[in-house]
Amino acid sequence: MGGAERVFQVTGPGLAGGFRPVALAGRPGAAPQSALAGHQFREPGRRAGRAALFGGRGSRLVTIAGPGGIGKSRLALQVAAEALDGAGDGVWLVELAPVAEPELVARTVAAVLQVREEPGRPMLDTLAGAVGDRSLLVVLDNAEHVLGAAAKLADAVMRSCPRACLLVTSREPLGAGGEHVFRVPPMAVPPAGLAAPGPLAAFESVQLFTERAAMPRQGFALDDASAPAVAEVNRGSSTS
Repeated sequence: MGGAERVFQVTGPGLAGGFRPVALAGRPGAAPQSALAGHQFREPGRRAGRAALFGGRGSRLVTIAGPGGIGKSRLALQVAAEALDGAGDGVWLVELAPVAEPELVARTVAAVLQVREEPGRPMLDTLAGAVGDRSLLVVLDNAEHVLGAAAKLADAVMRSCPRACLLVTSREPLGAGGEHVFRVPPMAVPPAGLAAPGPLAAFESVQLFTERAAMPRQGFALDDASAPAVAEVNRGSSTS
């Protein structure tokens, strides 16, 4: 397995000047050091996630749990990015959202880790044997719809791969042995009647909304014209 990679961006007249952060690939590679840019309110979560995984009594199986859209994947990517120090066997991202059947979870992880299936041998056994004593971190993103299969995989890895770690994002914990669960706290929303841009900008939900709104619509900003609508949308989303 390789180590971390350096990624360059070419700029020049007529070329696009802004791109979304590079995400973790399905192999060791460059992770977005700015994954939480604009999300200072998630800094405590990043510290907690890192401590849970790499602290003195850190768990090798950590699940970041919370409702959809709250920032679980961003937290996981940032924690994983900090593990890319060039040592060990890298950080691997496994996207589980497209996996429709539970029995495909182990095969999906194996494909990302470049582990080939062995005829007549269960995929979990093959995967655990291939990982062995390698020192790596596997991020299982969006596991909520395949909890049982993800828990079974986690159990196998925890038993057979003493130097492997799993970082999972899910709406609910796996319920696997040795799992440390970090629940992402809800974002603060502005109270009724507050519509001034300055005070609104201090709220977590407004920061997230403003960043997301600026992605498809360049130049979007929280100002006197947009603030009342932004406040209303954020208050409404907190009760839905």
